[in-house]
Amino acid sequence: MAPPLPIHAALESFATDVETKFSANAPGQPEDQLRAPMESLLKAAGVVISRVVVAKGESALQGRLGRPDYATLVNGALTGYVELKAPGKGADPNAFKGRDRDQWKRFKAIPNLLYSDGNEFGLFRDGQAVGQVVRLGGDISKDGPKAIGVDADKQVQNLLTEFFSWEPIVPKTPSQLAGVLAPLCRFLRDQVRDSLDDGASPLVQLAVSVPHVLQGPRQAAGRQPGEKGQSGPAIDQEQCESGRAFGRETSNSCQPGGRHG
Repeated sequence: MAPPLPIHAALESFATDVETKFSANAPGQPEDQLRAPMESLLKAAGVVISRVVVAKGESALQGRLGRPDYATLVNGALTGYVELKAPGKGADPNAFKGRDRDQWKRFKAIPNLLYSDGNEFGLFRDGQAVGQVVRLGGDISKDGPKAIGVDADKQVQNLLTEFFSWEPIVPKTPSQLAGVLAPLCRFLRDQVRDSLDDGASPLVQLAVSVPHVLQGPRQAAGRQPGEKGQSGPAIDQEQCESGRAFGRETSNSCQPGGRHG
């Protein structure tokens, strides 16, 4: 029998930590129980291939499709993203349903993305799978290291090495540049739309305040700046136009027949 690979110990530690968290008698979101163990696994996998890997967590925003859970930096350079799912959901986003499926439609624009539910690992680039989804063989949230099957360490190490090794492709023609930028622009557009749907987001406040910043304070008739009604912040027609500059109106008072002050 071949000796275990250097990553095997890190994978066993990962499985043990996940099992410990899930067996703890305290409430918690399933994905959250993977976060700290996954950070340790990514860091350890980087050491195996002589690279410094840092997984920087993204802030979760209530009610939004949001961003992937981690931005991954390799030797100080942003290399890819990691999205975690609850154990049992798998790492093949093409099989997701509901909100996870909607989220995948957005994340397809990411050029280097790793999905994992702890038991499976899947690598995707621009919406296309890179190789096969790697499965440990069991459920580490219940069985810990016992869930790690034969050759699983080799497959995980190969997949993570490929993930860490991604390098951007430099476009050489205008059409290639357009092909690279188009999906990223759609991703940014969707992020902006999420922000504009949240009346308390800084982007909405910016969209509302732009006319006042550029042209001085102007009040809607009968209302003070920032006064809220059923439609959210009070805004006038000029503010509506400012909101459209960001891609959509900031409230239903910008719709035909709505209130403009």
